[in-house]
Amino acid sequence: MDIKSNELPSSTIETLFDVSQVDHFPPMHFNPINLGMEFNSEDEAYEYYNAYAREIGFSIRKEYVNRNKKLGYVTSRKFTCFKEGHREVKKQDVLVKTQRKETRTDCLAHIIIRRQSNGKYQITDFEENHNHPLAPKPCTHMLPSQRKITEPQSYVLDLADDSGLPPKLAFEMISRESGGRESLGFTSRDKKNIYAPSARGP
Repeated sequence: MDIKSNELPSSTIETLFDVSQVDHFPPMHFNPINLGMEFNSEDEAYEYYNAYAREIGFSIRKEYVNRNKKLGYVTSRKFTCFKEGHREVKKQDVLVKTQRKETRTDCLAHIIIRRQSNGKYQITDFEENHNHPLAPKPCTHMLPSQRKITEPQSYVLDLADDSGLPPKLAFEMISRESGGRESLGFTSRDKKNIYAPSARGP
């Protein structure tokens, strides 16, 4: 049976999906960044630094990476503040009348990890200081590297898609049950990415 979105009152939506079970970011509990800290993988190091960044009030990005030429594994990697460097000016940007606002500030905050003989990744360099204001705690969950669609949220969006609900209605549904868009850990643009594969087809 096909379900049309314009025929679904909010009570029906809430019956279809138990959106009260949608999780948000749990509070982060971790030690501060210290030189010599080791991680089992580069991904683990990234997640730790990202959690630290969320508590402090900034977003991070992956910068350079060095790999073993023969085996291909990562030998060293740098994670930086999202405001590191400056945005590259592309040819099409010059032709656009309204230029995008520059958001980078050449911030030098970063960590560098290097692979050790035991296979773990150690923090060998750490710059703590930023050259820009940090985001207030209530806003950090919406910084670029912090935005995530949790498993329960993804599940609800998939169910909504399977039932014929348009993405916009599904997003509004989760927003309402979460206490507003500001309480979500993702934006409507992030939500569109989840639907993109099915929209493009196999």
